[in-house]
Amino acid sequence: MDQWALDVTHNFSQSDQINAYYSIQLDDRNEPTALGNTIPGFGDIRRGLRQILAINQTHTFNPYTVNEARFGFNRIAFTGLAGAALNPSDFGIRIGIDRDGALPQVNIAGGLNFGGPTQFPQGRTDTSLVFSDALTQLRGRHSLKFGGEFRRFYNNNLTQDSGTFQFASIAAFVAGNANSFSIVSGDRAANIVQGALDLFVVDNFKWRNNLTLEVGLRYAWNMSPTEKSERFYVFDPARARTFCREYFAKRSH
Repeated sequence: MDQWALDVTHNFSQSDQINAYYSIQLDDRNEPTALGNTIPGFGDIRRGLRQILAINQTHTFNPYTVNEARFGFNRIAFTGLAGAALNPSDFGIRIGIDRDGALPQVNIAGGLNFGGPTQFPQGRTDTSLVFSDALTQLRGRHSLKFGGEFRRFYNNNLTQDSGTFQFASIAAFVAGNANSFSIVSGDRAANIVQGALDLFVVDNFKWRNNLTLEVGLRYAWNMSPTEKSERFYVFDPARARTFCREYFAKRSH
């Protein structure tokens, strides 16, 4: 694992200051016993990249008015690959996968486990962008602060499945007689975007030397997420029942 950070502050003038912070973390992990693998050479390899960037600019207009603007960036990127990226079809395993990825996970009663890992290869990238601004003003006994924040979130996912075999014994495995096999077919990918907007105003009123009143108003809008390739679906029970009735009616004829 490697991790680095940089923090810089610079005064452009008496009324302008900027601070920038950046941090990055890289990790590379080998998990040889993922999902209970008992034979060397399988398991998975996981690679991660994490980044944080924050930029803050403070501007003083006068002794009574200060503005603070911020930009933030946050990202995590993860990939997971099988330690043995093999093609099942090369071994005569016909499960509908004919590319290098992973063998099915094989579980044999008695403690022998190899292949896979199932649910691999996979990957994920989450990126957040944030813009915010806040203005503070002093007016007599009032301290007013108002501003807002806009956030944009991006999510990319990819998951594949190599399948899982269950065998009751070594003899059943040698004979090729599995108790069960399960797999989720296809590439389960998603490209999701979601935004959010927050606005606020707050007034701190010093009514007396020992009593301050705080009054504020906030508006928050969490926008509906969207999927780039329109892969969001809503299950409608009524339509499903109608489809099933029509389908089986046609099959009966």
